[in-house]
Amino acid sequence: MLNRRSLLSCLLALSGTAFAQGYPTKPITFVVPNPPGGVVDTSARLISDGVAKALNGSVIVDNKGGASGNIAYGQVARAPKDGYTLLISYSAYHVGNPSMFSKLPWDQKDLVPVALIAAATNVITTHPSVPAKNLNELLAYLRTNPGKVNFASQGVGSLSHVGTALFEQTTKTEMTHVPYKGSGAAIADVLAGQVQFFMTTPPSVLGHIQQGKLRPYAVTSKTRHPMLPDVPTTAEAGLAGFELEAWVGLFAQAGTPAPVIAQLSEAVKKVTQEELAAMDADSDRCALELSDARVDVLGYACLVAIMSMGLGYHRQSEQRLHQRTVDNGAPAPVVTSAGALIQGLQRIGAKKIAVLTPYMKPLTQLVVDYIEHEGIEVLDAVSLEISDNLQVGAQDPRAPIEISRRLATANCDAVVLSACVQMPSLPSIQPVEDRLGLPVLSAAVCTTHAMLTALNLPAQVPGCGALLSGRY
Repeated sequence: MLNRRSLLSCLLALSGTAFAQGYPTKPITFVVPNPPGGVVDTSARLISDGVAKALNGSVIVDNKGGASGNIAYGQVARAPKDGYTLLISYSAYHVGNPSMFSKLPWDQKDLVPVALIAAATNVITTHPSVPAKNLNELLAYLRTNPGKVNFASQGVGSLSHVGTALFEQTTKTEMTHVPYKGSGAAIADVLAGQVQFFMTTPPSVLGHIQQGKLRPYAVTSKTRHPMLPDVPTTAEAGLAGFELEAWVGLFAQAGTPAPVIAQLSEAVKKVTQEELAAMDADSDRCALELSDARVDVLGYACLVAIMSMGLGYHRQSEQRLHQRTVDNGAPAPVVTSAGALIQGLQRIGAKKIAVLTPYMKPLTQLVVDYIEHEGIEVLDAVSLEISDNLQVGAQDPRAPIEISRRLATANCDAVVLSACVQMPSLPSIQPVEDRLGLPVLSAAVCTTHAMLTALNLPAQVPGCGALLSGRY
């Protein structure tokens, strides 16, 4: 027999489940405690469309910057516990603010984690006017000029504030804090030389470092950052024990129905998969439209979209899309970048390879699994962890020359320098091949080879590696 407490628990569980089954019935709001720009806002916008599609609803990103994130936190903490007002924030505010402020409009126990969205290291940078070429010289300069160097942060209590304070404490240095409302304004003043020191996540300053507008000294993680291969870790630079990494997470109010939180968590996990599946589904339309032009060969170049659909899926994709061209009265062979990569590796007889990708680590693992399913062992893989597709296409095509040095190639018989057609790498192919003495190719090189072969043309492009040397 059920007692009153048991009956109440059952009713609450059933009501939560029933609520989740109808969820969502109105727009969901992601409240971001930062202005537009920066890693937290970017993370929110990267997942918002995917979450909306996964839940068959809509998602609004609402930037509530100010008061070191406490305005946004207070708003979410006071909102109804129904899954419609959620917080996307990062470690500094969530962990640091309770220690930084004696009174807050929220408490950590008010919020529960839903999903981890991103994790990132930081890079220590200064304006080039600072007369220091390495971290030891920087520390010496700071120690002889206490309080004279200004450091920027995204706001009081932000990771750049707390992290730099910890840096000062660890190194026994002293700088003057200049807080801003977000990364954009902080970076602008550092570039102008108004503020000299800034510690932040690499994506927001990567371009400025590459252009020489900012000087990097070290990354605050155990390993070097893939996009900054020449920048040492703090340990390598002489500051052992100092590490600083940030995470971005999605939070709901404590007391939000467990089934709703489960739905949200699954939706975040499905974002990448759903987006990739949607890309692949759109390939049928593209094949029809391209065949209208009566082309001689079609190339389908979204490698991860193909690979995400299942092991060996490129065969099914190529056959289906070819049939679309036949049905349209303009038959043409179809080359997929996923299939071309496999075929290119098989043509040169590769059995053990190393791979460089621009993807986040889960997508890189998807690529590795797909290649290994085809009987080719991947001995090493480096992920550049670039989450923005536009940034992938904007990479320096010669950057892989140095980045490839991080790949363990001793027992390999080939190297894939870019497992993504969108990531430029052609000027790096031949230099890396010459250095390693191994065949070096990319998804783009393999796709080019496959399309030339389909056209019965010589697959020969000088200076583009072994596969396009004319020997295959």
